[in-house]
Amino acid sequence: MLNPVAINSSNVIVDGHLRVEIAHKLGLRTVPVIRIAHMSDAELRAYAIAANKLPAVANYDINALRIELDEIRAEIPTINLTLTGFTIGEMDRITGNHQAGIYDDLDEDEVPPAPVEVSARRGDLYALGKHRLICGDSLDPMTLTTLMDGELATCCFTDPPYNVKINGHVSGTGRHAEFAMASGEMTRSDFETFLITALENIAGVLTNGAIAFVCMDHAHIGELLMAGDAVFDERLNICVWDKGRGGMGSLWRSQHELIAVFKTGDGPHINAVELGRHGRNRTNLWSFPGMTGFGRGKKKALELHPTVKPVALVAEALLDVTDQGQVVLDPFGGSGSTLIAAERIQRRARLVEFDPVYVDRIIARWEKLTGGKAELLSRDDSALPDLLAGEAA
Repeated sequence: MLNPVAINSSNVIVDGHLRVEIAHKLGLRTVPVIRIAHMSDAELRAYAIAANKLPAVANYDINALRIELDEIRAEIPTINLTLTGFTIGEMDRITGNHQAGIYDDLDEDEVPPAPVEVSARRGDLYALGKHRLICGDSLDPMTLTTLMDGELATCCFTDPPYNVKINGHVSGTGRHAEFAMASGEMTRSDFETFLITALENIAGVLTNGAIAFVCMDHAHIGELLMAGDAVFDERLNICVWDKGRGGMGSLWRSQHELIAVFKTGDGPHINAVELGRHGRNRTNLWSFPGMTGFGRGKKKALELHPTVKPVALVAEALLDVTDQGQVVLDPFGGSGSTLIAAERIQRRARLVEFDPVYVDRIIARWEKLTGGKAELLSRDDSALPDLLAGEAA
């Protein structure tokens, strides 16, 4: 026997069950063993999967494998399960995440009502299960430092303000207050500076080789590309979100938004698409219904946030370039679609949202989806006078 049987500290076989069975049939009294005493139970289970991986996933009991992987991930959220021998694409296929497009966050039952009273304050830091959300200014690098708590993100998906007024441009309903910043008041130069500052803070908490998806409309894509090219090391692509139907517009009603894709550093980025190898065939044209196609949930979706992105769109982007358990950043949290997408595909979201109203809505949206309860990790009481002054104004 060339390969020893692996056992744990309690003499339970971890790897080598078939070899022991064959040894019994051959009449062997002993077999070589190696005791693995330095691994936790979850690590041993991951090792067992890796040691017994067959060439094709089809040879496994997929349901049993999914349960085993989920339990390992629950015990060690940061474990790199590709060490089991499965690729990221295979892992997402096993867990069903490759079907992110089946998710529909647009049903009105999933959209919580606006809070009667705002409970969030500037400086609040929340835990939403495995995710973190801070009410603060993403232009302040200390906000992201507090949020990340020493971790780095493998991906950023964010939808910053477009420097256009909401009422009459993004929404004609008159129901929305303007965004707190970059809501049409900035010059082109000011907006470029705004974007550069935001993107520099993003890049500062990303891993080498991380991908940043940054949304923008056609009117200000030039400023975004200039800022992104100045901050990041490579522009990989510009993806187009086809909303299915036209929205606001004058000469032509706009049916699309743009998503610039940048990369940090010289390290390789994750490619979980692999030209459709795992059943996910992707191009840079992403067709998902926008607000005009929300159907019966349109009114609620518009009330949630004037530029809400479909969860499925965000989830598909994250599946392309991240692994399960990795951190995803969104410094302009908005309606919380990035966090909801991360929840659904087993990624860990880190969100910044400036407006306490939207912080409350993100929390309510996550709590409704999961049945969980957000935990207030810290509160900056010094921010209370500023908040009261803002309300008085």
